[in-house]
Amino acid sequence: MTASASAARASEALPGYGALPIIVVGGLIEGVALGVLQAAWLAHRFPGLSRLGWIVATVLIAGLGWALAAAPAALSDANAAEPDPVFILAMAAGLGLTMGVLLGLGQALVLRHHVRHPWRWVPISAAAWTPAMVVIFTGATVPDASWPTTPVIVLGALTGVVAGAIVGLVSIALMPTLTGQSVGSGVLAWSLRHGVPGLGRTFALLRVRGAKSGPVFEFPVQYAREGDIVVVFPGTPRRKNWWRNLRQPGELLVWIDGGLGCGDRAGGHGRG
Repeated sequence: MTASASAARASEALPGYGALPIIVVGGLIEGVALGVLQAAWLAHRFPGLSRLGWIVATVLIAGLGWALAAAPAALSDANAAEPDPVFILAMAAGLGLTMGVLLGLGQALVLRHHVRHPWRWVPISAAAWTPAMVVIFTGATVPDASWPTTPVIVLGALTGVVAGAIVGLVSIALMPTLTGQSVGSGVLAWSLRHGVPGLGRTFALLRVRGAKSGPVFEFPVQYAREGDIVVVFPGTPRRKNWWRNLRQPGELLVWIDGGLGCGDRAGGHGRG
């Protein structure tokens, strides 16, 4: 973002088509920095991840996307009326959402051989970049032509720190969904554990240890009950894996009716 702010200030005195290449270079530097730093962190979490593939996908989408987003301002009439700040921030949120989805799609292609649910990276990226882009555009619209160059660049750096922190914190918070349960499933599980009214008659919570991987998984399921018999039938079973852990005898924990019970599992039927 420091490079982008510097490019914006350096291009102010140039005509539109002269300013555009400088803005493109600033955007590409931003994309390279983002790709290199993300790849360095993710490669430790997911060994074997292609750093080069991640960097290329990020530069092509984030760097060029940022450059294309800045191009209209560079090519517009400098004497034109400034748009309403609320409109600018709304457009920034829309741009962040769009870029987050596109960036997530490109990066998910690199992740697809390293995580169980690579396409969940798309909504994660969108959720991270929507507020980050609002912060970026806020920082970009604060200074005007009367500001000295140094404060503009410092503000660009601070804006990058805040926006980068948002992208990082949101991404890291949601990253467990790439290998575990989805955000919606996690919210439903939390609601069942805390007794949110109206859910217990339809959903139960299962806790089972992975037959091959070892960790304990927790997931909400719809159920039918008759006396002490609880029946769970997984919808679209070919697309789901959790029920495969229930095919062998072993312990199964069932959170139902606001309490946790222990039962056995055999043939896919848990009795709690």
